[in-house]
Amino acid sequence: MCRHSTIHTLREIMEIEICVNIFSEISKVILELFQIFEACVKVK
Repeated sequence: MCRHSTIHTLREIMEIEICVNIFSEISKVILELFQIFEACVKVK
């Protein structure tokens, strides 16, 4: 029982890490788009 719950917890941690990685990648893209948008506004 104990080992099973440990494996389950590890799997949950892995899923959380994947979600965090995806979120950080998305936020990087949003920041880049925002910077491009700012540059375009400055040009105008």
